[in-house]
Amino acid sequence: MRAVMLWGKVSSQFFDEILPTYVKSTYIPNKAWKSKPFGEEDIRFFSKGLAELSDSFTDDRERFRKSPNLYGHARFRSAYLLYYFPLQASKFRWVLDRHGMRWLSNPAGLQTLELWDWGAGSGTASFAFLFWLLESHPEVLKNIKTLRMIWVEPERALVQDGKNLMAELLKALGPSAPTVDIQTIYSTLEHFDVGRAGVSPPSSTTRRLSLFGHVWNEGLFQAPRSMELAQQLVRLTDNHTLFVEPAAPGIAQWLSQVRDRMIEMSASHKLPATVIGPCLHQGKCPLARGRNWCHFSTPAKLELKVWQALSRTLGPVREYIKCSYLFMGGATSSESAHGAPVQADPNDRLVISDIIPGPSPHVLLCEPDRAREHPMPPLVAGQKRPPMRGTLIKFRSPSPQKNRIG
Repeated sequence: MRAVMLWGKVSSQFFDEILPTYVKSTYIPNKAWKSKPFGEEDIRFFSKGLAELSDSFTDDRERFRKSPNLYGHARFRSAYLLYYFPLQASKFRWVLDRHGMRWLSNPAGLQTLELWDWGAGSGTASFAFLFWLLESHPEVLKNIKTLRMIWVEPERALVQDGKNLMAELLKALGPSAPTVDIQTIYSTLEHFDVGRAGVSPPSSTTRRLSLFGHVWNEGLFQAPRSMELAQQLVRLTDNHTLFVEPAAPGIAQWLSQVRDRMIEMSASHKLPATVIGPCLHQGKCPLARGRNWCHFSTPAKLELKVWQALSRTLGPVREYIKCSYLFMGGATSSESAHGAPVQADPNDRLVISDIIPGPSPHVLLCEPDRAREHPMPPLVAGQKRPPMRGTLIKFRSPSPQKNRIG
């Protein structure tokens, strides 16, 4: 599979110039040093906090979960902005490139796009969405009046960084900059007061989308009633929701179970919902339980100079986007009503595994209720590698039950 190119001219300028300049001017203590261009000395300076933050996310995970104010430390906020901000935004950009316009189909008449960014940090998912529109669908921004962002986040310092960065970005865009309205709610997800959210009823001129980025995996998905909490929150955006989480088994299967629960509720017309991605069907997820789980690892090029330099201080530069995700649509438009066709070709199948070796190498294909074993697909003209996890192949079923596994 060819590596995907995620960032264009506007976003690359932001991540390579605006973001590092802001971080340096904000977090470098030496006044004389602040005004110098971002260089190797800065990489060495900020890499110390990055190494410690990376350890907290991996080797010392329990410390991260127990620390109520990890981002209260400047060295961790600056490391997050320079390294994890671009990395996590890249995952959202990849998913939006795959499915975004299906969610935003027929935007005629829209005046407001409203993003509810849950656990927003510095607005990582919101920035990714804005860059996706700026670089892939500028016509949408030209037609709407306002892009409203509602950031739900307990860490005020992270939010302020995000607001300052948004102001710098819009300033750099000049007269062509869209109208962006950022509203903030300082709260964790579990303490958010849904009853006081003050959300207006669905409207043909406003479309809402909930964005969750690496929020539920921090132990929240294991909490009692986590699924009920998720459904409460996404109801505010009429079930239009994009979850992006790590590629780990526990959180990935939880997302699959959330998906199935929302579809069950949709069938009873309590919470209209339809799957936008990654699935091509509306049946039960075949990987919601068991030894396999739905996740993706896609070759990707993050050609961002500062990010790559910092990445090398941690080891080999990441060349893959790895995540699990769930993109759901509600029923505020005919395109997203329950039961709407999901795939143009009924023979399309999504590959949901790497090649499984053995006497008969095969991959797993996503179908309702169960995954189907399929012999390793042959290479097509010009293809150097066999289809990988996350790619589409053409498949004609010889029998409804043959070659299925639980």
